[in-house]
Order: sequence, then structure tokens, then C-alpha cells
Amino acid sequence: MSDPDKYHIHEALDRCHIVCANIDDHLLGHPAVVGHPEIEDLIQRGQKLIAEAYQAFGALSIEVQPAVEADAKWCGSAMCPNNPGSIGTDNLCTCKRTA
Repeated sequence: MSDPDKYHIHEALDRCHIVCANIDDHLLGHPAVVGHPEIEDLIQRGQKLIAEAYQAFGALSIEVQPAVEADAKWCGSAMCPNNPGSIGTDNLCTCKRTA
């Protein structure tokens, strides 16, 4: 396979987001999970790892895109709550910038 380009990175970033959202929407609230805190903990730990992968892909996407100006209101991450085109409100961004 060829080296990933910015579209591959964006696609992987999006898929990480979809997996995290599916875990929230369809697994963590499932009756088989709710009554078993040890299983819920395993699922949440897995979701946290996927969220970390999301952040890693976000960092890669910034590297392959034009640099964001230092005085910008958002860091360039798709998950940054200050991003006008944010794909979610999960607040997974760690840039600490404020609008």
C-alpha cells in the first residue's frame, strides 16, 4: 500500500470518531453492560484507546495541512470545541485554546 495522504488520515480520524460514537450510542447503555461494571470498565478503556488514536490522527492531519496561525481561535483539530466546523462536542481536543 502507498503512503497515506491527508485523505487517508482524515478517513482514519473519522472512523475513530464513528467507533467512539457507536460505543457510546449502542454499547455502553446496553442492558448487558449496565449491570456489569467490570465489563463497562473494559469497554471504556478500549474507547479511551480509540480516542487516543483519534488524537494521534488529528496531530498527523495538522502536520500534512497548512499550519494554523498562532493567534487562531482553534488549533486545527476537527474535535476542537473552538473549531467552527467541529465534528463533535466530545471535547477530546487538548489544545486549551478559548474562543
